[in-house]
Amino acid sequence: FDEDGSTTLDLDRYVTDVDDTDFSWTVTRGAKVAVRIDPAANTAEFSAPKNWSGTKEVTFTVRDKAGASASGTVRVTVRSVNDPPALKALPEISFVTGGSKRLALQRTVTDVDHSFADLTWSATGNVNVRVTFEGGEAIFSAAEGWTGSEPLALTVRDPEGGQATASLRVTVKPVTQ
Repeated sequence: FDEDGSTTLDLDRYVTDVDDTDFSWTVTRGAKVAVRIDPAANTAEFSAPKNWSGTKEVTFTVRDKAGASASGTVRVTVRSVNDPPALKALPEISFVTGGSKRLALQRTVTDVDHSFADLTWSATGNVNVRVTFEGGEAIFSAAEGWTGSEPLALTVRDPEGGQATASLRVTVKPVTQ
């Protein structure tokens, strides 16, 4: 099953007993894989911690009313699913014409699947404000003499195509004497 999900196994499909149809189940699970048995339905529901993926073995033991038992092992695979990056609210940016302002991007984003170095950034919606990305920072500037305010969006992408976008406003103020 996929990471952050669950799956249910019908245990009746894996046991036959000519003498009995009423069984009790026990489970010895691998670390990270949770198993909840519903004795009324004879099902086992598998789940795992948020954002965990991998393979573990789970051993089931079935016992009938007479005390006879049998055991079997199931390999449980939790498939990795890409979680997109998440952006925090971006601050308003303000600087004087002819200058620039830097925004440290590492404080604005989280990604449980990728390191900050694996993420790429882009800006859209900007006409008069220039945005460059270097050294983990967004650097905002504008043409000499331009003043005003402009909304724009920053987008962060991970290597698997997950992305997040957040808006911000950049204000370029005139030089005051």
